[in-house]
Amino acid sequence: ASEAALATAQWLFRDQKFERIELRTAADNTASQQVAQKIGCISEGVLRNACIAHTRTEDGRWVDLRTDFIIWSLLPEDLDGVGDQLADTGGFTSFSDWN
Repeated sequence: ASEAALATAQWLFRDQKFERIELRTAADNTASQQVAQKIGCISEGVLRNACIAHTRTEDGRWVDLRTDFIIWSLLPEDLDGVGDQLADTGGFTSFSDWN
């Protein structure tokens, strides 16, 4: 997932001339947060109760719960060296140098 997200970000900046990319991840979705961190995104804050998640309860019922979003941003300069770092680690270790 990190490699695909990085390739997409590089394409958006290089070919589509984007100057900023913004991501939103559910506060309890650590896998998505790790992808954002690995490609160099910076956490900018939390949007409280910003999303309704359709979630299964322990007894098997489905309920709608409000959840928070974490906002992430990515600028072209944030990508410097990220591709090399992913290649060195195989994309599977945590990104230790994030803000």
